[in-house]
Amino acid sequence: MKKFYLGLLTLLLCFFISCATAHELAEERVSEYKTLLDGLIADTKDQVLMYLGAPDSVNKLGTQEIWIYHHTLGEEDKSVNTFNRGFFNSVVGQSESFSHEIYDKITLYFNKQGDMTSYDTFVQR
Repeated sequence: MKKFYLGLLTLLLCFFISCATAHELAEERVSEYKTLLDGLIADTKDQVLMYLGAPDSVNKLGTQEIWIYHHTLGEEDKSVNTFNRGFFNSVVGQSESFSHEIYDKITLYFNKQGDMTSYDTFVQR
């Protein structure tokens, strides 16, 4: 029984460390985007296009033009297996699995003159 609790404790510790690491990676990436995109405020669409390349999609909202960049880093799969002892030492197991996409999304906003006015970033880790 001690081995079971030790294994469970190790699994939980690894889970919490990976969550903290993912959060730190996301925060670091958001900081990098802030440094990059703050320097592009008031630049023209042509200047942004030369710097970042073509957006994945372009939308219009009133007089604003909205560019969206979506950079995927793939999917992360996680699975959890738990096993319990049943009657007569039979093993009863359960398994769960889930995945989520790891990606960055940048949304740029341009005014009617074609100058970048603001941006939003979303980082999923």
